[in-house]
Amino acid sequence: GGSSRYKAPEVLKKEGHDYQADIWALGCCLYSALFLKYPFDIEQNDDEDTILNKIENNKLVNVNKAISNEAWDCISKMLVIDPKQRITPEEALNTPWLQVQLPPAPNPGSIHLD
Repeated sequence: GGSSRYKAPEVLKKEGHDYQADIWALGCCLYSALFLKYPFDIEQNDDEDTILNKIENNKLVNVNKAISNEAWDCISKMLVIDPKQRITPEEALNTPWLQVQLPPAPNPGSIHLD
């Protein structure tokens, strides 16, 4: 399901796929949010064959130089055509851009629920 503009190449080719297809979709969503356009010059009304052709024949380009190198590095690793070479969820979460700095856990004895 979902929009063809966010489908991984292996899904568009109707090949077997796994969670790596979700990483592709996340990369497409992040790219669209940051660049206000679809990756690979995909257009709103492109059919699946056109989308696959554009993915295979257009280079992914950072069209917004205001995007940090860390963000571009993460997104471009999500949008690698070969799913075996695509960044894994664990690797993505460990990129500098997606690192979440959480405060230290409170001491359980110091919590009072009054």
